Amino acid sequence: MVGLTDSQEAKSGKVVLKEDDPHVVAAMLHYLYHLDYVDEGYGDWAPMILDYKLYVMADKYQIEALQALAKDKFLKRVASQWRPPSPR
Repeated sequence: MVGLTDSQEAKSGKVVLKEDDPHVVAAMLHYLYHLDYVDEGYGDWAPMILDYKLYVMADKYQIEALQALAKDKFLKRVASQWRPPSPR
């Protein structure tokens, strides 16, 4: 097992999250400092998509409070904004 002092992150002082979308990481970092995240300015997605992506990322990194917040925001948006397609 490689110790923390041998890791690339420990040597460079940087953590690289290659698989994660930078906009979602930015929203997650905003949450970690402010205990909330803003719904705009993170890419071209609708806020509902950001909520979903943050929920998944919070699960991945085991940030339960962020996961709960993202779920709550998502469900509120669905209840207030989702419109089923009209019948043809």
